[in-house]
Amino acid sequence: MNELTTLMRTASEQAPPDRLDLDDLVRSGRSRVRRRRVVAGVAVVAVAGLVAGIPMLLDPPDRPAQPLGRQGQVLTLADATPAQSGVDYDVLRTFTAHSSDSTLEGSFVRGVLADGTVVVQSYPQGGGSSRVDLVGPDATQSVDAPASLGNYLGASPTALMFANDGAGGSYGGLWLLDLSTRSWSQALDGQDLDTNVPAQPITTTAGQPGRIHFAAAAEAGRSQRSIFEADLGGPAASVLAKGGDVAAFGDRVAWTASFDAPNDQVVVRDETTGEKTSFDPDTGRCDQKGLGLTTDRVVVMVNCADAGNEQSDTDVVDRIDVFDLTGRPIARLTGDDLGPVRMTDRFLTLSSWKKGEAGTYTYDLDNGRFLKVEDSMSGLAGSETGTGSTLVWQQRLDGQHGATYVVAQMH
Repeated sequence: MNELTTLMRTASEQAPPDRLDLDDLVRSGRSRVRRRRVVAGVAVVAVAGLVAGIPMLLDPPDRPAQPLGRQGQVLTLADATPAQSGVDYDVLRTFTAHSSDSTLEGSFVRGVLADGTVVVQSYPQGGGSSRVDLVGPDATQSVDAPASLGNYLGASPTALMFANDGAGGSYGGLWLLDLSTRSWSQALDGQDLDTNVPAQPITTTAGQPGRIHFAAAAEAGRSQRSIFEADLGGPAASVLAKGGDVAAFGDRVAWTASFDAPNDQVVVRDETTGEKTSFDPDTGRCDQKGLGLTTDRVVVMVNCADAGNEQSDTDVVDRIDVFDLTGRPIARLTGDDLGPVRMTDRFLTLSSWKKGEAGTYTYDLDNGRFLKVEDSMSGLAGSETGTGSTLVWQQRLDGQHGATYVVAQMH
């Protein structure tokens, strides 16, 4: 959320002037996710907010059988089975974050690396300089952050990627945090890129560990933009295609023909051979809003309720379609006000604000199991994501003024 980016900067000593009232921000939890989301990226201390454990989220006495995925399966939120801690998942860690009169403080989870390291951005009590913490199984390593550090966007095998928000330096491009030296460097200086946190984090492909794919920043009233590919060590990006949303995984990259508008094509390219295949995801009149890719799945996210309303600028979705790589439909998830949606190479994690269905849900792309893992929504909801079967979600804490981040291993 743009508001949250602005707010989080105010907690930094070098932050620009505050433009928002925090109480208004946290009171608007549901409405905030109806606008394009930019989740902040500055911050701070070691993980003092780590707590020992959380209560069992849901513990029904009798667990109904969960129907597994089948071709053409259509699921609503009511089809989700309540998950049980210790049965469906194990809690690995928890972190807490709070809001106060004009600042945020505590530990905000941004992502999880392939080795289980949790990427945390935090604010110390009372404000101060920002820091990024890498919380491993045995130790936490902390690094002071540049003043212009923006959103966490993803990771390569060697570095974390953050947007460069331009304060005190050039605008655009990326900040890279080297995972071996714990040092910062800039890449693609001045490059136009969409710094809204994607449903699937930016990653490199297995065959080209230094190459990333991303979309240009959205322009109002336009349904196409440049899709770029770039080497992190190179000076500039090159245009791969004109389209909408983009995702990469393994040896493949995929992109849509449009965004924030009906979309009639998904292109999947094999990075090793250069071979392309395409299919029509049948979005109808619905607006294309997000894209994900795994070894054998393509996930297309759309919004039908606000289709054609260019003033809404929402990235909330109400339909998520799962296909195989050839475009054969596997499943469809539907619901009102689904967002934020996050994705790993195995799981979709989605949240809803709808009364009676509010909470966080997970869908296993491998076998179609659909679970509800949390029945509350935090006013600090963002786009934190996991990796593989390690997921991140939030529990409500102190009403709209806090959150407990749960890092869990799904069974």
